[in-house]
Amino acid sequence: MKNDIKETSNTDDKAIIRGVVDSWDGMTISGWAVSSDSDNFELCILADGIEIKRFIPDQYRSDLYEQKISTTGFSGFKVELNVYELIDKNFSEIEIIECETKSPLVGVPLNIYSPVIKGHIDSQSIYNIIGWCFDKSYPDRNVDIDVYVNESLVTTIAANILRHDLRDAGITSFSSGFSLNIGQYIDHLKLNSVVFKVAGTQQIILDEVKLFPKTARINTLVKLQNIVKKATLLNDSPELTWLTQSIIPELIDKTRADQFAQGDYSFADKTLVTNGKKSIDIIVPVYKGFEETINCIQSVYDVNCKQNFNVIVINDCSPEPELTDKLRNLEKTLGFILLENEFNLGFVGTVNKGMKYSETNDVLLLNSDTVVTNHWLDKIVGAAYSDETIGSVTPFSNNATICSYPRFCVDNELPKQIKLNELSEVFATENKNKVVDLPTAHGFSMFIKRSTLKDVGFFDEKKWGKGYAEENDFSLRAARLGWRNVMAMDAFVQHLGSVSFAGNTDEFIATNLRKLNGIYPDYPQAVESFINEDPIRPFRNNVAFNLLQKEQLNTINKNRENLGSILYVSLTIGGGTEVATNDIAAINRSEGKSVFMLVAPSENMWELKSLIDNTVVQYKLPEDESMLIKHLKSLKVNIIHYHHTIQFPKFVWELSEQLSVPYEVILHDYHTICPRVNLIDETKSYCGEPNSDACNRCIKRNGVHNASLLSFDDLGGTIDSWRNYYFEKLQGAQAVITPSVDTRDRILKYFDLDNIEARYHPESEFIYEPISLIDAKVLNIAFIGAIGVHKGLNVLKECAKYAYKFNLPVKFIVIGYTSDDEYFKELPNVTITGKYEKEELPELFKIHDCHIAGLFSVWPETFSYTLSEALRANLRIAAFNLGAINERCNVDYLNEIGTPSNVIMKNILGIN
Repeated sequence: MKNDIKETSNTDDKAIIRGVVDSWDGMTISGWAVSSDSDNFELCILADGIEIKRFIPDQYRSDLYEQKISTTGFSGFKVELNVYELIDKNFSEIEIIECETKSPLVGVPLNIYSPVIKGHIDSQSIYNIIGWCFDKSYPDRNVDIDVYVNESLVTTIAANILRHDLRDAGITSFSSGFSLNIGQYIDHLKLNSVVFKVAGTQQIILDEVKLFPKTARINTLVKLQNIVKKATLLNDSPELTWLTQSIIPELIDKTRADQFAQGDYSFADKTLVTNGKKSIDIIVPVYKGFEETINCIQSVYDVNCKQNFNVIVINDCSPEPELTDKLRNLEKTLGFILLENEFNLGFVGTVNKGMKYSETNDVLLLNSDTVVTNHWLDKIVGAAYSDETIGSVTPFSNNATICSYPRFCVDNELPKQIKLNELSEVFATENKNKVVDLPTAHGFSMFIKRSTLKDVGFFDEKKWGKGYAEENDFSLRAARLGWRNVMAMDAFVQHLGSVSFAGNTDEFIATNLRKLNGIYPDYPQAVESFINEDPIRPFRNNVAFNLLQKEQLNTINKNRENLGSILYVSLTIGGGTEVATNDIAAINRSEGKSVFMLVAPSENMWELKSLIDNTVVQYKLPEDESMLIKHLKSLKVNIIHYHHTIQFPKFVWELSEQLSVPYEVILHDYHTICPRVNLIDETKSYCGEPNSDACNRCIKRNGVHNASLLSFDDLGGTIDSWRNYYFEKLQGAQAVITPSVDTRDRILKYFDLDNIEARYHPESEFIYEPISLIDAKVLNIAFIGAIGVHKGLNVLKECAKYAYKFNLPVKFIVIGYTSDDEYFKELPNVTITGKYEKEELPELFKIHDCHIAGLFSVWPETFSYTLSEALRANLRIAAFNLGAINERCNVDYLNEIGTPSNVIMKNILGIN
């Protein structure tokens, strides 16, 4: 039908019909029609070609008479045509024709738009319900509402009361309020369900209201008391006695005393159907993220799954046209249901739309940035129906806070050494049919039984807007009604976490979190307790240890001569120790050996980690000590390399004996001779290694290193007892290795060891050809890394001040940051780049035209990877005559242990 208005005529010899449809507001069609030979003819309204009504255009229209369109003016019509009744009968197209000639009238399109009801229940009691609603598709007409109480139609009301608050809020259809005297319709002896529908249809609108009058409440509590009393007589337990003698009587008395105890059970929109054995409806809300969304939907159809399912994809006004086009094409090829929102509803409104569309089935809400795995739905549904009180189920994921793997409450990358479906199979094997109760479900992949939805209601759009905290609120509402929120230990779904719905800003999230915690003040403590207890850890460990075994088995298959594994014991605070262990481990693996790392992030939590993946098994000590030993034996550990024990208790040194294997010690610093690790005292510089009395005074005054688990008193309270303890450990080692001759010689001043040797850390070979300074008009000196006092911060301050004061052609470039960046804001000859990644260093040196590396550590470094990076960049070196930096820049040392770091040394500038 054309939108431009033309009079319709019939060229039949019998008559000429002219007519126009002027308007249709969803309730009344207006227009006019005239015939060339008769004033008494009929028009027909057709719905999808079916005649539904006849009428005669016989109303007076002065405009028709004045314009001489009609000789009498009685050619107009106004005919009732309720759009909701048409929608209820699934009609889609409307047309008006002259009954005899079949000539259609033209004018405004008679399109049937789906109703978009907006409204709210403002207040409710057993006496009155007040609210408002209007239809956004037909804003000029008031909505008539059929009111059902306990499934019986009791009255019809009109939402036509003027509401000034709606007008002030900018709602154009502000004459849309209603006030319902509900008290005359409810049964005061039972719980009442009040449902609102568009008049004459089955279209449910607004919230279902549950009203529980006082008498009904008291009767219900008395019945409950009787049931519990019978149980008490059969089983005299303190808990049941407490209920019958204290809790339930108090509730009865409180209800009787409460003058207005009518009940306020107002939830989000509810369905009126019960669950049966049907397909699962997978609801995928989509906003943006082309590749992620398509991968998600495709994965649902690609994986193996026995459970019947339907997919409902809802496009929430995506800002990406190419995504909208792709979804429309995929709908045809994959066969899912595609719904498209006319305007952006946000996550909450969109998934609610899907759950309402689903009507009777269980649902699974699936984020569009997920990838599912083989039999994921089978395992989730199995968990859901393992207990009739389970209401929601969440699977494992790599990015799902308390449901995350391998680390708890962390956004993890997927393991690199195993494919996604293989990883899922490990979960299925190791944790088969296991569930754990959660304080809240996680919305990335959230299964909800239809019976739970019927009881609890949908997500609360009014509370949470476009989204955040809605699944937490739903979970707590469900738990309040006796439903369990659980996690399926045997199911895994990848979650990228990269695609968000519009409106999820940090401020919006913070606001909703405050609102959530305000409504449920016990919730933060419940989550904190869950995190502290971490009941999911054993199930993460089952999977992680399986992966460590696979890693060890893969190594054996590659090199059957090396059946054992090496256990590294090290720290978690990074630095050169971490770089060295990774490099040495790479060499061990190239020789066909498996390498695993043991660290202690906290005193009672140790972690056994892969060094080629993010797999980690966590042990709570001392409870899990026997499990740790069992696992290490299973991984065939045949030697231990102690790289650092600063974060461990003394028990860590007993591992060698418990496993009956030898050990080596690699010294990355001076922890064994100095509890402060780096030989720095309160002057913030190298102490000069004084006598024992001075060391004791220093430790008493300054304490041990802040990362040290052991205190000074734990090892006797004197520097001699400290050193004696570590001398015994070093003496019992198969070998003690230092990363430089200087470090070895310092250790030998305290420990008479015949098993110690100096061995530079392995590095790739490169040629050092120092930058020429001949053409440099300004000398740019680079300070590399995190520059604190121990790395020469005070040297940098003094040099920069001096150069600025005397206007010297010298600039200082901090490639990294300092512990006092604020100090340098007033010095224009100092530039601070900020944190960087290692691979960015060459480009940063180039950008800032660096000539010299200032390596002014005030303690004797044991190796210095910073020196290696400076040499690779061919920077000249300015350093103190101290420690391994001086050694590695001094040719005199080369004859003893070979070319340092495999560098072909041509020339080094030393500035002392």
